[in-house]
Amino acid sequence: MGVLFRKTFLFLFCCFVAVLLAGCSSSGRNLPDDCLLRVDDLLLSKDDFNNILDIMKAAYPYEALKDEKVLREIKVQLLKQLTEELILTKRADELGITVSDDELEKAVDSIRKDYPNGAFEKALLENAITFDMWKKRLKKAMLIEKVINRELVEKVRISPEEAREYYRRHHDHTDGKGQETGPKAPDIALLKQLRREKAQQAYAGWLRKIQKNYHIELNENAWKEILG
Repeated sequence: MGVLFRKTFLFLFCCFVAVLLAGCSSSGRNLPDDCLLRVDDLLLSKDDFNNILDIMKAAYPYEALKDEKVLREIKVQLLKQLTEELILTKRADELGITVSDDELEKAVDSIRKDYPNGAFEKALLENAITFDMWKKRLKKAMLIEKVINRELVEKVRISPEEAREYYRRHHDHTDGKGQETGPKAPDIALLKQLRREKAQQAYAGWLRKIQKNYHIELNENAWKEILG
């Protein structure tokens, strides 16, 4: 699976994975049989889970999927990620964050331009992903990224000392001839990188905090059936 598709279906936040299932507030006995997970009024059906699972499995070697432990771990990680997604979608609702049709179309066009003629459609076909499904997952990823930026990235504070130290650790201080040069002002790209790293460090604690605001139910019978 190409980088684009891995990023989209892992929600662009593979580094932002936190353990959430311990926070489920009930066993889901009152959920419909076809519903796997609920976060307040947002539902994840068994079919939706299995459809995304099929896409995830396309990223793994066939032989690896024969190992029951590997397949089980894929399912567990996917459930964690989809639980996270529902929580962040609820948070987006509260903050009034949306992704407009225009924003989505511009993102789609930008991504497709990176592919030679026919290569984008071929990549979808090779990974058994319909265009509509891919577009839907892309929109969700964009929404979640907006929430992360609003709640964490934009609130990161970086002191001048932190910036200088980060620059010293991540920048080559030679003049091209191997001679040491004095420290320069941190560039914009490095500052953005530092801001992102600090946001990542704060993510798990922030997610645990907001998770308490929502009623999370897992249909245990449906989950056992999926795990096999």
